[in-house]
Amino acid sequence: MEKLGTEKFLSDLKAVVESAEELVRATAGSAGEHVASARERAEGTLETARERLGEVEKEFLSQTRAKAEAAAAYVHDNPWRAVGVAAGLAFALGVLMGRRR
Repeated sequence: MEKLGTEKFLSDLKAVVESAEELVRATAGSAGEHVASARERAEGTLETARERLGEVEKEFLSQTRAKAEAAAAYVHDNPWRAVGVAAGLAFALGVLMGRRR
């Protein structure tokens, strides 16, 4: 998954977990065997989801950090190549933006 897509996915998943937690809290006073059973299952599922979300988030941050460090090392080892690539991208972007006018 691309970085922004992953960040959006994690954000959306957190929102779903938070909404489900609110729903579980809102039904806390409801009586009935079926409601109590459903609450227990939902609480277990939410706990598992929270744990898994934490693991995915840690892995995502770890991968992002590793990629940033690799990019920094590459630029440090190849400064002129990095400058050339950046200049080429800036030139291409300038040409494309100039055509829009």
